[in-house]
Amino acid sequence: MYFRHSWVDPRMTFQPPPGVEHIHLNASEIQNIWAPDTFIVNERSSSIHSFTIKNEFYRVKPDGVVLRSTRVTVTASCIMDLKWFPFDRHTCTLNLESYAYTAKDIMYTMPLERLGVSNETHTSIQFTIQAVKTTATMFDKYSRASIEIFIKRNPLRYIQDIFFPAIAFPIVAFITMCTGSLQSRVHLSVLILSAMLIFQTMISTAMPKVSYQTALDFYVFNSSVMIFNVVITNFLMYHLLKPKDAHDDKMPLTRVNGNTDDNHSATDIPSDFRMGPPKFSNRAMKILFMMFENNKYSMPIFFVIFNILYWPIVLIASNTFPEDFILLENHGV
Repeated sequence: MYFRHSWVDPRMTFQPPPGVEHIHLNASEIQNIWAPDTFIVNERSSSIHSFTIKNEFYRVKPDGVVLRSTRVTVTASCIMDLKWFPFDRHTCTLNLESYAYTAKDIMYTMPLERLGVSNETHTSIQFTIQAVKTTATMFDKYSRASIEIFIKRNPLRYIQDIFFPAIAFPIVAFITMCTGSLQSRVHLSVLILSAMLIFQTMISTAMPKVSYQTALDFYVFNSSVMIFNVVITNFLMYHLLKPKDAHDDKMPLTRVNGNTDDNHSATDIPSDFRMGPPKFSNRAMKILFMMFENNKYSMPIFFVIFNILYWPIVLIASNTFPEDFILLENHGV
């Protein structure tokens, strides 16, 4: 940023020659004049640019108004609430104070019209600056000027790279419950669960390191639970309904009520049930089979309902905007 101070120093007044509105001071002259010892309270690190020379100048007007401009890069801390990540919005502040002088010596002001945001910084890779606000307050014995910046995270990359796979994995897992033999269903669903766990490990670096769940964490966790339920359902269906002493994995469709002629009262069992005496009675097998068949439809329905509730809640709840802020589109930048 371009960090500019302006103050009045009566000792710097002068009678200008004709046609001269102000003068510039060189590096040796800068050392001999007074300047405020401003620092950023929540700064973590900062540096003044020095290519090809130190990026700093002083401009003095005849009435003693001094302008100091410095090109600096600042890393500052910002308290964030990431529960709606990656649809989160934040207010980040730069607090400016004098390091040694109290409010009796220096009073800071921060006119909003003096604050500008260039097109290069309006939109970044992760955040968009939407609004700004300036305040001048007292902190203990010191005068403080604050620049508040309202930023919104750009969620498109997270939707493409994380949300889409988190939606696709459960859908593919649901498909495994409808196709193939019982044994292949178990193998495919376990493979999908393994892929989902590897995917979670890979995206962990993109997740914010916080002690609570974010909106993205909750969605990915729910997708993993859905796939895990599919694995458990396929596993139980294979091991509980499979008859004992299995030898043939490709037998025709059978009836569990023991009466192959009564098509109205019979319940179909998948053709990959194996030959041999059943583990349960016909009635128990019908009940178990109907439970697993209901899971084939209930889990996708639950996933659809979850998405219908999740997206409006997250998008509406995260759509906050602080009061007294000026939108950049109304600020003329």
